Amino acid sequence: MTHEKGITVAVTILGLIMALMSASEWLVAPGVVHAAVSRQPALVLQLYDIFYEPKTLDIPANSEVTLQVENDGVVLHSFSIDVLGISVDVPVGEKGEVVINAPAGTYS
Repeated sequence: MTHEKGITVAVTILGLIMALMSASEWLVAPGVVHAAVSRQPALVLQLYDIFYEPKTLDIPANSEVTLQVENDGVVLHSFSIDVLGISVDVPVGEKGEVVINAPAGTYS
């Protein structure tokens, strides 16, 4: 009978651990960003007819960052960073996304 209780306790503990792991995306310490909590793009770049807003973007080096580009102008616009092989065309009134993962540096 002791053997059966040991198995029951082990299964119960395993079940509790699995429940906590599946709920862990909702348990976030203050000041900590958890990727599973937010599925929204990290950054938004608005494309107008003669400028971008914001003028510069700072992203962490060597980390995947999703950039949402929104065309708020009246003509087709594109966003590109040639040295990183990034290029996206965005029709009028539409949005596009690009994932940037770049080493430290300044890109234009």
